[in-house]
Amino acid sequence: MAHLKILILLLTMFLLGSCNKGSLYTADEQEFIDNNIIVWAAEDNYPPFVYLSGNEPIGFSVDYLNEISKRSGLKIRLENHCQLVTCLALLKDKKVDLVTSVRVTPERSEYADFTRPYITVDTVLIKKVNQPATVGAGKGYAIVQFLKQSSPDIKVVEFDNDELALSALIAGSIDSIALDVASARVLREKYKFKFDESSLQINYPLSFAIIKNSKLKSIIDKTITDIGPREIWK
Repeated sequence: MAHLKILILLLTMFLLGSCNKGSLYTADEQEFIDNNIIVWAAEDNYPPFVYLSGNEPIGFSVDYLNEISKRSGLKIRLENHCQLVTCLALLKDKKVDLVTSVRVTPERSEYADFTRPYITVDTVLIKKVNQPATVGAGKGYAIVQFLKQSSPDIKVVEFDNDELALSALIAGSIDSIALDVASARVLREKYKFKFDESSLQINYPLSFAIIKNSKLKSIIDKTITDIGPREIWK
């Protein structure tokens, strides 16, 4: 009898959990999930968040998007892989519904909505000299505007991605680069460079940038809450 009571209790808890999962989304949101395919553009060289292996995007943000799809039932199709500026232009022109790994800025908010952040990373300055005169950064990245406003005496040189900026630093055509700490760690492990590093007073709360006025925002926000902080990194 005791075993039967425990079994009934466990079954009740399971059913309650299932009911809670089923009620995570409103009827309108569930209808959207059932009847739409979400088209996304993947940045092609932003490790460890999103980058290409062959022609397939991989990385933390891709894993996170796949987990959102699995939990919510959203059907997601890759449209293109591109440099960030191009991916955001596709979103602005409503040719895709979603771009991963994006920091909110006032300019981007004019044409895109943003989900709640799913990870936040700090930023660093990697430098050859103590007082750099030039700093490289990814083209169109949020850190570019920060550098121009906070360090007007330093010339900002934009590159298609952080790896190209690092190559220019190694070659000596610039004397520092600014990037997030996760990307810096990946590049340091790959290139084994020994340049100095210092913190910058800006962080990157990374969100999904999505097409304006879509139910997709509330669906993804709820799913991020359901996943919890960094759960899929465990």
